[in-house]
Amino acid sequence: MKKNSNFPVLLTVRQFKISSRKCGFTLIELIVAVSVFVILVGIAAGGFARAIRIQREVQQLLAANSNASLAIETIARDIRTGRWFCHGTEDPNALATYEDCNPQSAAWGSYNTLAFVDAIGREVAYCRTPDGVLRKNSNVVSGVLPSCSVSSDALTSSNVIVDYLYFQLMGNQSFDKYQPRITIFLGIHPNTTDPALQQSIIHLQTTISSRQPDG
Repeated sequence: MKKNSNFPVLLTVRQFKISSRKCGFTLIELIVAVSVFVILVGIAAGGFARAIRIQREVQQLLAANSNASLAIETIARDIRTGRWFCHGTEDPNALATYEDCNPQSAAWGSYNTLAFVDAIGREVAYCRTPDGVLRKNSNVVSGVLPSCSVSSDALTSSNVIVDYLYFQLMGNQSFDKYQPRITIFLGIHPNTTDPALQQSIIHLQTTISSRQPDG
């Protein structure tokens, strides 16, 4: 069978006109665009760096506060089971006959050492040493005024500086109708070279009563 050669063949041709005109940015437009981009990147990078620095500062403050709270809880645990509480100018070992430490008469902040007899009969002392560390001395010698040294057990870690430590005693005399009660005042800041954090002192205060009978 022969094909019909008379069948019309329609061809559609699309023509595209290519423009010879070239488009682009001028030098001024390019400089403006790059400048805006650099400014935006700088702002974003600065904000990111500041956020990281603030996060680091918050972490240091939280770590210092947590460590100081743990140290205070350690002291409080001994106070609750202790007896014969004295400030650092008297020796509680002399109280074996139920004598009393002198009542606190000095101005607030004068006593930075607390000495007493713990639950197992040892005389212990809590102090702040000149290196800014809260320490516990469990080897106080009888007849010697209680104190702490850099060789005493450290209660605060190296990431904390203790700015001040004060003790206020109440009811530490026998038969004064008050249960022994000690208030601890503690100020700390993170151990860092950042001047802002060095000025960020955290002030802590707590009051603990002894569970031992008075007198």
